[in-house]
Amino acid sequence: MQERHGHSFNGKLTVLLMLTVAYRATSIMLQTTVPLYAKYVLGGSDFTVSVIAGAASVMPIASLLYMTLRGIDLNHGLPLTLAFVAVSLPLFLFARNNIALLAISSFAFLWTGPASVLLLTSVIMVSTPEKRERNIFLFTAMLSISLALSPLFQSAILQLASDNLAYSMALYSPFIAVPLLFYPFAKIDKDLKLKTTFDPGFLRNRSYLMGVVSSVMFSIPFAILLTFGGIFSKNEFQAGYNTIEALFTLFFVVSLSVRLGLIRSKASRFKLVSVMICTTSVGLGVVSASFRFWQLVLGFLLLGCSHGLYYPTASNFIAESTSSYKLTAANSVWFVTDTLISSTSLPVMGWLIELFGIRPALLFVEIPVVVLGLVFLRLARGYSSPNPPTGRG
Repeated sequence: MQERHGHSFNGKLTVLLMLTVAYRATSIMLQTTVPLYAKYVLGGSDFTVSVIAGAASVMPIASLLYMTLRGIDLNHGLPLTLAFVAVSLPLFLFARNNIALLAISSFAFLWTGPASVLLLTSVIMVSTPEKRERNIFLFTAMLSISLALSPLFQSAILQLASDNLAYSMALYSPFIAVPLLFYPFAKIDKDLKLKTTFDPGFLRNRSYLMGVVSSVMFSIPFAILLTFGGIFSKNEFQAGYNTIEALFTLFFVVSLSVRLGLIRSKASRFKLVSVMICTTSVGLGVVSASFRFWQLVLGFLLLGCSHGLYYPTASNFIAESTSSYKLTAANSVWFVTDTLISSTSLPVMGWLIELFGIRPALLFVEIPVVVLGLVFLRLARGYSSPNPPTGRG
């Protein structure tokens, strides 16, 4: 029986990792390409770009809240949401103006929230307490692999499609649809059918608050980097689309390297978040002050290090804050909070760029990083983890 259980677990995890790569590669493509399309194909202003990106990225909250309140069933919810993402991608071929782009982007992003929560919750639930932290690090490493593959895949498409951004988005549909075909062949046992009632008790848990704060601390600059990083590179350094994709690939490769290192790391989460605060602050400053392309690359490298740290550490704080069967609600609230704050920061950033220019505006992003860093340090004072890191697992 143990052998059969182990085989079932491995098959289940394989499917989750396949879907994770497909989902995250597609969602990161949308976050980086929609702003470029709005700016350089449709001729939108920086503020228009920020409104489109911010409004579209808020959309997952609606579907996530609906599915959480009604109950999320992995056997139906996960393939359904991913199928809708795949269907939405060819619609970008018909985005002839900013209103159409906003509508199509909103429809595509609408389904990404539930998929993200279901994937993370499933990995946590199939993990024993001893292996949970290591498996989360492994899961986030797979996320980074998909993030690094995404711009490489798009760069290849852009070469074939003569820099046609709409085609590069539409051709991601099979990238997510093909792995989805394998979903029916994976046996998902009843423990992964999540019917959750909202219990706000975890909101008073210090571990949960530390996870949310450490996540939002980097998700704000990350959202701004995805939205305006390519525009900054093109405006200030005349970078082509392939160069921009290479820059994001480098960013995500650094993130992947950090997450792979975390699988065997024995460093405390407090130290990891402290490093993240430093690399984020310095990285933003370097990008803002960069006047040579190698300086911009250095800034992206530092921010890639922060990206590698923030999600694994936040996920482990969240995972230990409540029981497994309340994780759907806990992850949903985390996702909604994170999305609302990072999405609303985009129009603010667009407005600041219109007023001051993109370089000075980037320095304003330092403010929430420092403030949230101080909040985290305050929460961390006297904190003792009920499930300390297991290091090598």
